[in-house]
This record gives sequence, C-alpha cells and structure tokens, in this order.
Amino acid sequence: QNKVRQTVRPTAEQGFTAKEALCTRAFWLLSIAHASALLAVGSLGVHQIPHMIRVTGLDLKQAGLIVALLMAMNITGQLSGGLIGDRFNKRITIAVCLLMHAAALAIFAYATNISSVILFAVLHGLAWGVRGPTINGLRADYFGTRSFATIMGFSSLITMAGMTAGPLFVGFMDDSTGDYKSAFIVLAVLTALGSVAIVLARKPVPVAESISPVNS
Repeated sequence: QNKVRQTVRPTAEQGFTAKEALCTRAFWLLSIAHASALLAVGSLGVHQIPHMIRVTGLDLKQAGLIVALLMAMNITGQLSGGLIGDRFNKRITIAVCLLMHAAALAIFAYATNISSVILFAVLHGLAWGVRGPTINGLRADYFGTRSFATIMGFSSLITMAGMTAGPLFVGFMDDSTGDYKSAFIVLAVLTALGSVAIVLARKPVPVAESISPVNS
C-alpha cells in the first residue's frame, strides 16, 4: 500500500491558523509596516497641538480646529478606503498611504504657517483613514478568516509597540533638543521605510498536505 501526497490550498474561510501565520514572512512585514504607520499616528496624537502652537503662532482654539480638520479627513478616508482597497492593489495603496504619512510628518516638522499645517492635516488624515480598512482587508486576504481574530491579536502586539514608542520618543527628543523637528523627521524616515516592508509583504501560499491511501 502506497501513500500519495496531495497539496491542498485552503479556502479563504479555512485560511491559516495563528501558528501558521506567525511562521510567514508576510505576517512580520505587514505588522512592521503597520507599526511604522502607528509611530506617526501615536506621536502626532499626543504632540501635534503643542507643536502647532509653538511653530505657527496658532492659539489653542485654532490648533483644535486643525485637529478637527484632520479627523474629518480621516473619516473621509475611511469611507473611501474600502472602495479603494477593493478596486486597487492593497499593498500599493498602503505603501502610498505610508509615504503620505511620511510627507505629512516632514511638512509638519518644518511648518511655519497655517497653510502648511492645513496641508499636513489633509495628508495625514486621508492616509490614516484609507490605510486602516485597507491593511485589515489585506490581512484577511492573506490569512483568511479561520483564525483572523487571533492573528490580529498577535499583530497588535507589534503594532501597538509603534503606537507606544512613538510618543515616548518624540517627548524624549523634545526634552533633549527643545523642539519636535528632529523627532518628526526621524519618524518620517521610519514611516517611509514601512512602505518598503509592505511592498515586500507578498501573499503567502498556504499549502496543507493530506495523505490518502492508494492500493498498489
């Protein structure tokens, strides 16, 4: 009696187990790219208003209006992000969003007037909004729904490191140098590098082996 090996590709509903996903290159590259985006999101969420008041002469109320504009752009991006992700390559879409985050950080670092701050808010808000649903959609495309919640949980351990480390780093740099500029430039570079990670995060090929007996 011989045994014949047969490769079977799981359906999207079957997908990867969490253990299988953790063993793929795509999981780590996707998580790193997401963490790089959250470096920007976390840092700006904490430090954007103090920076605006210092460098542009905006008062607290005006800075608050800029944040409101940013969130309006975020909502706009989220409403369109699913449609964009369904119609265009998700990896390229996310890479573009990461470059928009990086550009927004660089603009914000050197902002001296309200026009540049408005441009920052539009770029960062749209990138944030579009990227969110698109990157989660890409995870589902890559790993299926079988263990999606567990896979998301493990990924969050990495992405939340970016969300936590970013504000701490920016605060430390501000205390050390007296301004936010150098910290935002460093984060812009790291976020731009995240776009390379997502481009390299190719879809993993799930292969399960089943053994069926064949009479000799």
